[in-house]
Order: sequence, then C-alpha cells, then structure tokens
Amino acid sequence: MNPQATSTAKAPRPPLLFSVDVEDRQQLLERRVGRNHWNRPTHAFQRQMSALLDTLDTLECRATHFMLGVTVSHYPEIMQRIVSRGDEIGCHGFAHQRVHRQSRRDFELDLRRAIETVESLTGTRPVGYRAPRFSVNRDCLWMFESLAAHGFDYDASLNNTPRVPKRILGIPRAPVHLKLPSGRAIITVPAMCWHGLHRIAVPAGGGGYWRALPTSFVVRGIRASMSSQGVSAVYVHPYEFDPVPLASIRPEGGGIYPGPWLKSAFDNLWRHRVRQTTERLIREHHCMSYQSGLERYCMQTRLPVLSFTAQGRLRPSES
Repeated sequence: MNPQATSTAKAPRPPLLFSVDVEDRQQLLERRVGRNHWNRPTHAFQRQMSALLDTLDTLECRATHFMLGVTVSHYPEIMQRIVSRGDEIGCHGFAHQRVHRQSRRDFELDLRRAIETVESLTGTRPVGYRAPRFSVNRDCLWMFESLAAHGFDYDASLNNTPRVPKRILGIPRAPVHLKLPSGRAIITVPAMCWHGLHRIAVPAGGGGYWRALPTSFVVRGIRASMSSQGVSAVYVHPYEFDPVPLASIRPEGGGIYPGPWLKSAFDNLWRHRVRQTTERLIREHHCMSYQSGLERYCMQTRLPVLSFTAQGRLRPSES
C-alpha cells in the first residue's frame, strides 16, 4: 500500500439515513371516515410507490422501508420490488394506531402481527421499528422494552416535534444506546432536528416539515446537522411522490366531513418540495439504509449510553 495515497485518501462521507414509511394514505383516510371496504388495495398507492421507487432507482439511493402491515399485505409485487433493490425492510406496526393510545398488551399483539406479515411477504424479519406518527411518549416508555424483547436492534420513533403530546424530554440529536430498566439495550435513532438560530429546535426530518419549509432551509439544516453530528436521519411517505393531486375522501353516506378535506388540502400544499428536497439530498449526501448507515457510524463513533429518568427524560446512564 502506498503511504502517500493513504494519507491523501478522502475520508468516507457521513451517512444520511434515508427511510420510507410504507403506508397507504387513501386506505387510512377511508378507515377514518368509516368506509366499509377501506381495507383493500388502491390504485393511488400503487402509483405513488412506483413514482417513489423510480426516483430512488434513478438516483441509485438505498433506503429503509418501514412497512405498515395493514397496507403491505395487499401488495406482494411492490414488496418484492423493494426486496430486489437490496433495501432494508423495517417495521411500522400493523394497524397504524398511536402507541401512546394502546396498552402494552395491545401494542405487542399489533407488533407480532406486523412482524409475521412483513416476514411472510419479504422473507426478512425486521430489526428496525418506527412507531406510527412517531407516537412514543412519556406514557409508553415500555415500548422500548417490548422492541428489545422482540429482537429489534434499533428504534426510529423519536422526533422532537410538538405534534407528539407529552413527548420524551432530552431527545438526542444523533443515535444513542438506550439502556433499559430490564438490563436490555436498544439503539434509538432520532429524526433529524436542526438546532438553528438561538438554539431553537426545528424538526426538519421529513413529512409535513419538508412541505411547509423552503427546500433551501431544509437542505441547509441537514448540512449543519451532518457536519456537527456526523449522521442524520430523514423520512418520506409514498403519497408525497404522487404525480397527480391527492383526492379527498368522503363517507359512503355523503354529507360534510371537513377533516379529510382539510388534510388533503394540506397534503397537497407545496408537495413538490418533498421530491425537490429528496433529489438534492441524495445528490449531495451518501444516503444509506438505517442498518447499513448505523453499522458505518458505530465503527467510527462510540455511541453515548442514555437511560430514562422517572420523569421520562433521557440522560447519560449512571453505569
């Protein structure tokens, strides 16, 4: 080996962990308004996933797909396309129920059903989990124990956003080892949050934040996060790549139901920014699946070990 070549070689770029929450927006909206046959395949989801996967193929981007059981059970062809890309298969639960509204028993029943569904479709048992709507909070810290007991290596449910009620305090900016009361441990990977002007935390890891915030702002925040932390984690949804406007959903009996209409209006607003942001980030950074990116990051960085206080705050572990 040439010593000079070694000394001048470029250090590997830090990983940007890229993920997709694989869920059918139309299916979930139809369930919300009480349609009788909401649990069925939709043409919209097939179109959205094709557009998203085509984008990832064109840009040669690898990703983690957090699979929602109630959705993916209807689309074995799409699941096989994801598997054939060599992407990581993650778990997003089965029924898309908020974790903090479930008992531990109900959560574990949902989790086991999701694991079985995803494994039967893909041949892979997921090792990463994301709660629907990032819905882990101080009322359900037992979720991490349940995940560790079911063999998950990491969780990607922490998001420092006011949209989560009673959210966990002291959410870290980068992956950490979470030491649990049982003695088990699990890695937690928070969604990207930019601590910008006056150290104000701005959730900018994906979803509605990428639609509401200018693309240049998000890109600048992720650059700053990558520079300071050496890693960052972002997420998208299939409907954000739909080439046609998103339709509202009405109850089968008709009538006025403003909730889905308002959601559709918001989901359509500046939706093009998600694709723009995705393309810029993939071109600028080394996007990887969570599993691959964590392996690289852990080889270069020793993860801090945190634990929960009685008040639900994360702090450095005492042992």
